[in-house]
Amino acid sequence: MRIVWGEDDGWIPLEQGQALADRIAHGKLIKVPRAAHLVQEDAPEAIVAAMFDR
Repeated sequence: MRIVWGEDDGWIPLEQGQALADRIAHGKLIKVPRAAHLVQEDAPEAIVAAMFDR
């Protein structure tokens, strides 16, 4: 499972995303630079890339 997380998320720290990925079988954290909590708005191309493993 891929978890897409904005590196600049001011609500939930990046470390929480890593902790979540570590708890999920085959979890993978994808860090998105220059994106905050709403990655889909800040970097929609990163969401598409994560969906299609680009």
